[in-house]
Amino acid sequence: MFAVLLCGPALIEANDVSAAVAREPATTSADLVVSNLAQLVLLRCRISTQDSFVGQVSQANLTNTPRRRLTGYSLTSANDYFPRDPADWQLLGSSDGGKSWDVLDIRRNERFPRRFYKRDFALQKPASYAVYRLQIDSVFAPALTNSVQLAEIEPHWADKEKMDGLSMAVSAHGENAPWEATRRAFDRDLRTKWLDFSQGSTNRASWVQWQLAAINGPPVVSLDRLKISSPQLMNPTKLNLQAVVVGRGNGSGGGVQTTGRNCL
Repeated sequence: MFAVLLCGPALIEANDVSAAVAREPATTSADLVVSNLAQLVLLRCRISTQDSFVGQVSQANLTNTPRRRLTGYSLTSANDYFPRDPADWQLLGSSDGGKSWDVLDIRRNERFPRRFYKRDFALQKPASYAVYRLQIDSVFAPALTNSVQLAEIEPHWADKEKMDGLSMAVSAHGENAPWEATRRAFDRDLRTKWLDFSQGSTNRASWVQWQLAAINGPPVVSLDRLKISSPQLMNPTKLNLQAVVVGRGNGSGGGVQTTGRNCL
């Protein structure tokens, strides 16, 4: 058995970061100083590898994305602290890339009676737009919180056709990346959530929007990733670490031995 303690400088080539955690904004600094193991874990989630869909904004042509008829939507409350639940909101639709919006649904004084509670909302009539936005006007108790959150947002499409060749591009007023990023609200996993600190709004107002993009990508992708002008190739990122390994010694006394630096 051994433990790793960060206490001396070490240099690591971070070219083994998996694509599964490479959806966050790229780390561009050539030399990064990491003071503890927790920071290293967070950093690994921010180092970018190459994504095949990055830079496809020209092919996707986001101002003319595929339309799909919507009949309603579901919202699921997140894991904790009910004052953050949305209470007042509107569902909006746009066909001109967000320059103008039509109101499709208005809800006021809504409640989620418990955590992970899913509520369904039907539109009065099906709507067909390129971009849909959930405009949250107020949380349940804005005086008691500094943020808004949701575990899941689920669009209800009128047609059940497959999504082959299409990805849902999502964006928001704000997010608490990487763990509470916008795409977490569309991943169909109640263990995750989207959270926005909604700075500048006394009601913790915010918005989340989604649209379809004809790209060869994952089911859900951040719109910011699509807007990157060109794919980013993975370059080794130097991590300036300080570490020492502590383990059992080989002597009869079973003591603890420590190595020198550069030993992570």
